[in-house]
Amino acid sequence: MTDLTIVIPTQGRSTLPRCLASMAADVQPGPRPEILVVADTHSPLNGDAYRAAYQYGYGYLEHDAGTHNWGYPQLQYGYERAQGDYILNIGDDDVYTPGAFETIRAAIAEAGPGRLPFFRAELHPSPTRGHVVPTLCWITRGRFERSWVTGQNFVCPNDPSVMAPWRDD
Repeated sequence: MTDLTIVIPTQGRSTLPRCLASMAADVQPGPRPEILVVADTHSPLNGDAYRAAYQYGYGYLEHDAGTHNWGYPQLQYGYERAQGDYILNIGDDDVYTPGAFETIRAAIAEAGPGRLPFFRAELHPSPTRGHVVPTLCWITRGRFERSWVTGQNFVCPNDPSVMAPWRDD
């Protein structure tokens, strides 16, 4: 078992290679996490997603949930196949900053068993939406600024008994 699994739901958007490049060994030193690209089978761009995942040597899966629903069925499918001790997810239009995995591993160690590390997401220009996308950010430990929340701010232990499944109802 690896320490981290990163799950990336995708429709094969043009931003995926940039996302995957941010996880390459020359950008993220240390042990290589399991990286799973989970393509929505409804997308006509799955070939692009497969080629991008293959180029970096990352895992590639396809999942047909009958609907896309913002990638949630694909996340669930990836979570169910994750081999890491901890699971993270990232949008296919987002990137990790250099050294992010070292920071994530240090936060896991500091948090201790049964605690979820939470990471600050920086405001960034969105290549797909053309504007700055706000996310929930911590300014100091334990104090939050009101804005959007994204799942890629959380690191969850890979324990199916405590992870609720995604449902479309």
